[in-house]
Parts: sequence; structure tokens; C-alpha cells
Amino acid sequence: MKLKLIAAALAMVSGAAFAGTNGDTTLDLSGASAVQQNVVRAVRGLCNAAGGNVTIYKEGNQTNVYRNWMAIQCSVPMAGGITLVRHTVDGGSLMSVLAMNDTTQVDFVNINSCSGSGVAGTGDLAPLSVNPADPEGAALANIVTGCAIVDGDSDGGFSDVEWQLSPELFGAKGDDFMANVEVLPAFVGQAFGVGVSQKLYLALQAKQKADGLISASCADGDYTPACQPSLSRADVASLINNNEFNAVKTGGAGALIGSSVTDEVVYCRRVATSGTQASAEVFFLGKVCLGSDLGGAVPVIADANIDYGSYKVVRNSSTTNVRTCLNNTNDYAVGVVSAENEPLATSQNWRFVKLDGVSVTEGTTNPTNRKTAIDGTYSFLMEVVTHVNETDGATGSEERELIEAIAGELALPVEEGGFAARGLYQIRDGGFTNTAFPDSVSKVQRGGLTPNNCAPLLR
Repeated sequence: MKLKLIAAALAMVSGAAFAGTNGDTTLDLSGASAVQQNVVRAVRGLCNAAGGNVTIYKEGNQTNVYRNWMAIQCSVPMAGGITLVRHTVDGGSLMSVLAMNDTTQVDFVNINSCSGSGVAGTGDLAPLSVNPADPEGAALANIVTGCAIVDGDSDGGFSDVEWQLSPELFGAKGDDFMANVEVLPAFVGQAFGVGVSQKLYLALQAKQKADGLISASCADGDYTPACQPSLSRADVASLINNNEFNAVKTGGAGALIGSSVTDEVVYCRRVATSGTQASAEVFFLGKVCLGSDLGGAVPVIADANIDYGSYKVVRNSSTTNVRTCLNNTNDYAVGVVSAENEPLATSQNWRFVKLDGVSVTEGTTNPTNRKTAIDGTYSFLMEVVTHVNETDGATGSEERELIEAIAGELALPVEEGGFAARGLYQIRDGGFTNTAFPDSVSKVQRGGLTPNNCAPLLR
């Protein structure tokens, strides 16, 4: 039916034989927080397609936001006979590899420990409570809060980048284990953006209006692309590299803005296991990719909380934590998050800025955050991968079948039964062409069938 799925299936079976039926009904996923919302909605779609409805279990008491630890239970079996998907994004993308055996465990939601009862979701969780059988009817009371978390091993998961871009993290796993880790294409591209705090957004906007880079008619705080201020690739690289004495770090916010402001500038970075962090290091600093005799790659600032007075690093475990860091209205703060996030849609006060003069968002409450990525004018793009390891028994055949099915649903064109995935888009392959799906399939790609986020974007 879909050539994309056929290609994905062939890619998945080529690296190792299936581990065999083991009767599991739970899939434990770890990995990227940048695609968390899309993974959860993909599972929900698979459950609905199987004739069931979902119940969402989550750590924390909020009914309007995602958390690092969530679980999705389907009332009927999905692919592989699995009914429960426990999804943790704590630590980020590369926990999809690190947590695949007992050397490093992660936490998962214990669905039998929750203090809350089912209620309708609001905010970010509202789409999960829509009844697919009656979309205009009453919302489903299917969000269960107050759940405890417990240690466990991962069955694999999705990552913003392939593990080879962070080789320093995997020495403890052993050569044999790493040799058996498969990096599979998800056929999905992902846009990342540079987010800034409200205070920095207004300061950048005022300076760039004064300099004639933005129309003087733009109102303060205007978020439409024409009125968004811009940071350059060099600005961000200087902010996140390990040179403690460059102008951005010693000059504070004024050096970033181009003014006399001396306030501290805050870098809301992710932890080293984060794919968002690895993506930023690859894109802005050339990590691993620029490794010739001439060098070229620049190390990143330390993975720690640091305060030099004019420059501060705040270490964050997940995308949600970065957004909280950027929401501090007293700081001149900068951080990288995926374009799956949208501040207007989530009633927050941080904002995306343009990168080298190109916006990743339409500046509306219901954007796609992928138009410029799809047409190739925006370049901070990575291609999502899947990490599994059947040879060492980390990923059973049932789990792999459902992982494959989830990958097939990520950013699927609406015309093919998908949903409008913010910040994600399809990568062209035999099943999808840009001309057939110009609003959801990219004109450019990096690795395609062979994941390689070091490769340049090509049409």
C-alpha cells in the first residue's frame, strides 16, 4: 500500500534476524524528547486504527502538558500484539541506545501507581482526548495523572541523530553490544529552531528595528516572520562553543544583541545524551563531521551548570526543561528546541527567532513549523533514526514490529491518513514525492535510506 513502509520493513529486517515471539504486550521506548508529541499521537493513531481507544498515564498532575515519563495504553492489541507503550524522554535521544540493557536504566511510568482518575486533556493534551468516532462530541476522560516512575530497560527508540555522532558516550556499553546496535531510517526529517526568552526577543527586535533590519512599523513582540529578529549561525556557535573568552561570553547579552547591555546571557543547553544537543553541536560546531587532518570541529561548552557572571549555562534534561528555562522573563536566554514546539500554541512567553534571516515558523497559533524546511530555504534540519538491538535481545520481535509501525506513522501525509505533524516532514523515497505532497514531503534530504546527518542537504 505504501512503498515507504515496504522500504522501512526491508531496512529493518536486513540487519539481524528477529528474536522470535516472546509474548510481550508492553513496548518500553526511550529517546528523543523532540519528537515526543508525534510519537504519542502516532501510537494513538495505531490504536484507533485497530479499533481501540487510548488511556494516557503520566507523571505529574498537569492535564495540559506532556511530561518526561508517559504511557499510552490501547484497549485492543496493536502491531505485535502490544497494548501498552511506556515512553520516557528523560535524558534525550541517545538513551534509546544507552538504556537498552542493565548497564544504564531509565525510568518508566508505573500505570498501577497513579493517584489521579481519568479526565479530559487540555492544552497540548487536548488532541489526545478527542474521540475519533465522534470528533465533535464530548472529549474522552482518558488522561490519568499522578503516576509514579520505576527503573527499567528500554526496547529501543527514536533519536534525532545516529549514535555515531556521540561516540564518547558509548565506551561503557562494550564493542560487542555497540556492533549489534542497528541504526534504521525513520524517513522523517525534523526542523530545529533557536528559541529565546521574551526579554531577549524584545531586545533583539528593538535593535534590529533601529538598524533597519526589521520594519519600524513592527509592534514590540510581533511574532510574524517579517517582524521576527534574527540570530546568525556564528552567534549561536559562539554562544555554545567551549571558548570561555569570546565576545558573547565576556560581553554578556550586549554582545549578542549588539548594544551596551551588560546583563548576563543564559545558554539553556541540553545534557550530552540529548539528540537536540547533538544536533546543535553537529550543525553549529561540526561535531564528528568535520574530522579531517585540518580539523574544523569545535568543542561545545561543558555539560554542567556554569556561571561566569556575564555568561551562564543551565543544564536541562529534556525539551520541557529547556522551555521552562527560556520562559524566565528576567533572563536574556537562548536554547535550541525542535520545531515540534510552538510557544503561541502552548501559551508560553519564549519565542523562536530567525536563523540567518530565515524563520522556521509561520508565527501563528496553529503553525506547521516546516514550510521553510520543506522548501529547502531553512537549513537547521536533521533526519530521525530508530535504534534497535535484537541480536543482544534488547528488542524483541513484537517490540520491533510496533516500533516499525510507529515509524511509519510519523509525519505521514494527511492524505495518507496521517495528522499535521508540527516540525516534522516526510523524506522523499519511492512512496512519496514532493510534487504529490508539497506541504508535507521535503525537497531536500541528507541520508535517505542510509542515515547520515553529516551529509549536506541535497535536492
